[in-house]
Amino acid sequence: MKIGVILMDHGEPPVYNEHTYYSFRDFATCLIEMGFIPRFVLRFDKGTILQDKNNLYASKPSPNPDLIDTKLHSYNSPAKYVAEAKRLRITLDGIYPKGTKAHYLAKKTGPGYGEPDFYENYGFEIHHRWQMMGGQSPFYSQTQPQKEEVARKLKKKYGDEILVRYAYGIDPFPQKAVRTPHRVVNELIREGITHLAVVEHFSVISDSMSTHHTRKHVIHAVETSGENIPIEFADQLGAREVFNEGIVLKVKEELEQLPQDTDVALFLSNHGFPLTRVGKYDTSQDCYHENVMRVYESAKKSIEENVLWGGDIEVFQVFGQFTEEKYNPRGQMLTPIKAIENAVKRGFSHVVDIPYEFPGDSVDVLVKLRNAYGVESLPDWNERYETRLKKKGIDVKITSANFYPEHWIESYFEVAVEAIERVRCTS
Repeated sequence: MKIGVILMDHGEPPVYNEHTYYSFRDFATCLIEMGFIPRFVLRFDKGTILQDKNNLYASKPSPNPDLIDTKLHSYNSPAKYVAEAKRLRITLDGIYPKGTKAHYLAKKTGPGYGEPDFYENYGFEIHHRWQMMGGQSPFYSQTQPQKEEVARKLKKKYGDEILVRYAYGIDPFPQKAVRTPHRVVNELIREGITHLAVVEHFSVISDSMSTHHTRKHVIHAVETSGENIPIEFADQLGAREVFNEGIVLKVKEELEQLPQDTDVALFLSNHGFPLTRVGKYDTSQDCYHENVMRVYESAKKSIEENVLWGGDIEVFQVFGQFTEEKYNPRGQMLTPIKAIENAVKRGFSHVVDIPYEFPGDSVDVLVKLRNAYGVESLPDWNERYETRLKKKGIDVKITSANFYPEHWIESYFEVAVEAIERVRCTS
């Protein structure tokens, strides 16, 4: 028996560039294939979508814009400015759905002609988010060492019985060595594996990111290989004792920095996912909702049992994304702003938000979560990726998601061992 072990990640490239454009493009295709985004978006190709390098989504045209295409290459030929579509707009240049952001267009020409406009616009959206992080995401540099330590521990335990590889749904360095799930699975098969264990670096497993993204690619690779390789998928990392121990340590660390007997509202912040149907995908039935509640309730219980404090403490679950009414009817997912309002009513003087769902400071934490607090001017954090602000008279601190990584490592190692042992027992 030779077991291939893939330490899998959703993937977040450190930078957006001409190479990672395709990594993000592949992920957008997954969203289309699962029905989250309608397939008809791929029908439109007006030409090359462009932006002013120094003024993305400019509200009015510049007399001398420094134009770039979606791969960040300079474009020096004529282009027409297209204003934001605040409603459905039909023009001689084409149809612009409501919400289409301002851009420049090289009609029926240029390097983007032949590429669906949707992908070009999506690339610019990612580029914009990375700009709000100062041009680079710290997520890979924070989380890759966790995977490497798990790999070391697994090799120490199992030796030559296993082959360990890393793979990413969104490939961070495609120009160096392609690390997509499909490529990695094929490499492992060529190296002679007989079984496969896939261990995702997720505290919360969802159908959208697992079933329809990372896992789908693994299954497809095995099916198309012609080999009969059994696949074992590991459990999520959250709702484990060692995982919760890291959260408890973080809570204690944050409380030690506050005046004694302060009344503190602790926000455990999650990504969030729609509670309604989006496109053809019934997001309300995604396993994310059940899994994220299980992880939150487990963490909350651990905090309540292990944290002693002179003042009042209350734990809230808040969500940074998909909290608009159309995705979140009746406000079932608590937004940071609504949670702060509740904290004010209950007399709390401090809020500490701990983004505990992610193993590092991802774009979802640094941009989307900050946006949910009304922070639009980014980057807005210190060297430790912490943000302090004042909201409705309360002092708010958003902590880094990169805390006590040894507990992430141990949780990751535990679920990996469990998956490998299931493989060994069924052989």
